Amino acid sequence: MIKESIDKNGQTKVNSFQLELLKRDFPQCFDKVGKFDIKAFENLIKTEEIDIKKEGYSLEFLGKSYARLLASLDSETVIVPDKSNENSHSQNVYIVGDNLDALQHLKYSYSGQIKCIYIDPPYNTGSDGFVYNDKFEFTAEELAKKINIEEDEARRVLDMQGTSTHSAWLTFMYPRLELARNLLDEDGVIFISVDDNEQANCKLLCDSIFGENSYVTSIPRLTSAQRPSQEKYLSIQHDYVLVYVKNKDSENGFARTIKRNNLDEILEDGIGHYFQGDTSPILASATQGYSKNGDYDFEYNGKVYSPIASDGTRRRWLWTRERMNAAIKLGILVPTQNGIRVQNYIDMEFQEKTNIMAPKDSGLILASYDLINPVYANKHGTKSLKKLDLIFDFAKPVSLIKELIKLCYDKNAICLDFFSGSATTAQAVMELNAEDEGTRKFILVQLDEPVKKGSEAEKAGYKTIDEIGRERIRRAASDFAQENPEKAEYGFGL
Repeated sequence: MIKESIDKNGQTKVNSFQLELLKRDFPQCFDKVGKFDIKAFENLIKTEEIDIKKEGYSLEFLGKSYARLLASLDSETVIVPDKSNENSHSQNVYIVGDNLDALQHLKYSYSGQIKCIYIDPPYNTGSDGFVYNDKFEFTAEELAKKINIEEDEARRVLDMQGTSTHSAWLTFMYPRLELARNLLDEDGVIFISVDDNEQANCKLLCDSIFGENSYVTSIPRLTSAQRPSQEKYLSIQHDYVLVYVKNKDSENGFARTIKRNNLDEILEDGIGHYFQGDTSPILASATQGYSKNGDYDFEYNGKVYSPIASDGTRRRWLWTRERMNAAIKLGILVPTQNGIRVQNYIDMEFQEKTNIMAPKDSGLILASYDLINPVYANKHGTKSLKKLDLIFDFAKPVSLIKELIKLCYDKNAICLDFFSGSATTAQAVMELNAEDEGTRKFILVQLDEPVKKGSEAEKAGYKTIDEIGRERIRRAASDFAQENPEKAEYGFGL
């Protein structure tokens, strides 16, 4: 098996991965010797709706061709199960090793099966310890021939090892994100924590890998509620979570239809899907004051409604008369003891067709400003570890990962984190399963990177970061299993 991978890697080119996909889906665009006919491809996809560009905006960086080559290579290693693991039957997976190598293995077993990916890659601050350390297997001459670049450029690529430049960070991330996209389910979503040092570059990189149309948003997250004193110009208290989906057009996808996987919780009428009892007020609150445009009476099911508050003051309807008449015609108003409200429909199609109201999801949709909240700050990541009597620097809070995983709307989702660090994602998955009786599984990957010399972790007897992560899973799993022995699977295999 390894010999086959080595032989295959020897023949792999920069665009081998992309050509394999084209060969699979567009075999008619290849001649009898396997040469790709780009004119045939253009003619095949050319329609009035598709404008084939001659030039375009793109992200270029030193090492990009080499990064593309890495994404096409197969692993030349073997994953060996840990037979001493007491929970080897678990379908949760924890892999110790280089995450690029692990992703190359996972593409054969989990391609198109991962519903949710969360990663917290190293922040390239220049002072946090990130350096590009991927192993180079080529001389400058060999690399130049392999990826069709000048030998001088190949030498510069090789010289990136041990540096923390933007190009080094992008070369490090490119193949990992390329392989991650291949693992995502059509309904899948990836969340990437990043700060200002690489946020702009990371978005451009993800645009080039996932497609600009797959971009959802960049969510700011509060990192500390306290104002740091070391900043020169402004007190920086946030980082970001970039959000990309595999396919925005997917019928059951993250960005398309809400909670379709839980149809037993959803009611349906001739208008659309809704949650019973999920309604919104259409009378303005006291703070929104009076407006003549919303001051009118209307009749609904034989009863006249006026914009009168419980204290007797006359306010206004939040909707115009035209919009209210449309809702009356559809019959989506819901009388209550104190007045009238409107039924919340969750279908995007309903919003597109009626333009009456935005779709709802019983409060589970995350707004782009919701993570600017102290509950998602870094100190809570530290607190979670202290509860388990563990120490780890800069751990993300469990509350953050849980909130993101819930957006997948699938209690059976496989969740991947290939920069797992202290294993926050594993604890988040186990907590969610305990709360909603889900059967989510996690796959975590962590390099056996040594802990810092003289750190509290070293004093506690830990040699590598993965040891801390695995111990966290064991301790958290033990707590959950004692509290909820019948509800979910805890721990990990391998």
